[in-house]
Amino acid sequence: MDLKLNLQSDSCLDLAFGKVISGKEAQVFQTYFPAVAPALQEFGLKPLRPFAVLDTNIRRPIPEQGNLTYVPSVENFVQFHQDARFQKAKPIRDEGMEFLADGNLFESIKEQITLDSNSDYALILSSNQIAKSTSLFELNLSENSPNQRFRGQSLSLCPWSEDTEKLLHAVPNETIVLKVRFFPESS
Repeated sequence: MDLKLNLQSDSCLDLAFGKVISGKEAQVFQTYFPAVAPALQEFGLKPLRPFAVLDTNIRRPIPEQGNLTYVPSVENFVQFHQDARFQKAKPIRDEGMEFLADGNLFESIKEQITLDSNSDYALILSSNQIAKSTSLFELNLSENSPNQRFRGQSLSLCPWSEDTEKLLHAVPNETIVLKVRFFPESS
């Protein structure tokens, strides 16, 4: 099934990934997300494409899922996180997560990308020009990104291949690779 990933210029793409504690899925997905949905909408943050992490070179803690989210501006992202609705729901989310890496805002471009829900992809965070010839996009970390863990790195999305498979052996502090499969629309 074809999936669309619509990127917009003059905005940011938030890369978030983490791991929900086993048995707390309902707490995160059925309690937290509905509680913050009105604030997400008000500040213009739109989840674009959730994904499962199938493999990674991150050793601990190992992420299991993530999301790419449209963020109209860094200011909107900050305002959302300061909003009382988020502040009230944040403990629900945090108590249900083993870990969460978010606030990784990358400068977006105007592009519509067609993905296949039956295919695997690589999300690559690196300061090197890795797999540039096959990348569907390459985005730089925003200078104002709340999380600066990936400072000096770019985010690339590539179809999974033998070359991206080799990246699973890369040192995580130089290159992070997430082998992902995007969820179909009905998920």
